[in-house]
Amino acid sequence: MLDFNNSKVLEAVRWYVEEAVKFDLTEKARSAALFLENNFSAAKVERPEDELAYQNLLAKAKFVSIMDLTPGEIENLLKNNLSVVLGMPGYDIWKKIKVKLISLPEFDGRNSLRKTIREALLASEQEWTGEKIINSGREIKGTVKNWLMDYNSVVGTGKIETLKLSQYLTNGENTKKISQESRQRLDYLLKFYEKMKQSSLDIEGIEEATLFLVDDELDIYEDGIAERIGRDIEDTVKRLRGVEMAREIQDEIQAKYRGDEAEAKKIEAEIKKIRKVAGGDAKKIGEMLFLAIPGAGRRANKIEIIAILKILAESGQLGNLLGEKEFGEMMVDYLKKGNHKAELDGFKLNPKNPEYLGIFLKYILVEKAGMSEDDSGRIGMQLFNALASGGKENKYQGLVYFDLEEKKFKWS
Repeated sequence: MLDFNNSKVLEAVRWYVEEAVKFDLTEKARSAALFLENNFSAAKVERPEDELAYQNLLAKAKFVSIMDLTPGEIENLLKNNLSVVLGMPGYDIWKKIKVKLISLPEFDGRNSLRKTIREALLASEQEWTGEKIINSGREIKGTVKNWLMDYNSVVGTGKIETLKLSQYLTNGENTKKISQESRQRLDYLLKFYEKMKQSSLDIEGIEEATLFLVDDELDIYEDGIAERIGRDIEDTVKRLRGVEMAREIQDEIQAKYRGDEAEAKKIEAEIKKIRKVAGGDAKKIGEMLFLAIPGAGRRANKIEIIAILKILAESGQLGNLLGEKEFGEMMVDYLKKGNHKAELDGFKLNPKNPEYLGIFLKYILVEKAGMSEDDSGRIGMQLFNALASGGKENKYQGLVYFDLEEKKFKWS
């Protein structure tokens, strides 16, 4: 067993966790969290400052891999360790929670998690600013709980517009004299809190990008912001029978995107089983995928294949799949047998081009796992959304799309 009183062990753990934080390495953070929970909690650390450092590193690892935590674990993390994110430059807690929300197939479950997070924030005694708050003529600490209490007393607890939030930050009795750093911290906290007040059933709170007809024009809504989209899609939608038809189609798209609930539960159970066996070992997970893909004398295990692909997507490793020797060879063999000469030449020149990941995933899901193009496209879109939601560039956009006329997911 490691000696947690050895300063070299602390430095090694600190380096490992900080690397995971800096580059948003979910699998690495997950491994660190599992390691610390299984070992540090049973160790006897003599120096209080070292024990505090290990607790801080454990919290950081959990924040990076927060999508893997249960609602209860998320509640405990936010209530007791939220201030840790102040030491994680560039960390966007909303992007992380958004991934978790998207993974929940039912809107009731999403809203329940939002409520749990909201209540955790309102109960957090974590210090958020060094400045005190004046409440009823007396000074109280600048904790998360106290700042949210002050904010709610000034602006109200209902839906708050961005302008009203900005006015509170600059003109509030307790905010107008605080430092710029504290004001930025409050801006971060309040915007996240407002996200948790929204409902996943409202247009502002829908986690996935969503299409709507507005004044006979097609808009795409994401995070409550509307953006007009291309004429090619817009012209197709205009041929539909008005706004109501567009809304019906949107409901159908979301239902198809989520897929069968029973299957989704099987995939989630398989994900937990795989993570228990492989932990955060990307190489081992890759080996499991290779064995799950049917070959001579082997049958397809569709659920296991999808589960592994989702783990790789959520950890950001899916984009590196074709860089692995066995999968690269599998891709070359597939392109050769299919007489796809142009694609084969392009793949050899630039195997990291997102186009080839799309081709490979379609091959695995359709030809190896026996899925229809519609179902495989749905899984493909979930995988690419998971890659983008992890805060990475959405370079996979457009590899899968939803055909509005045929009402099916298709690969480009």
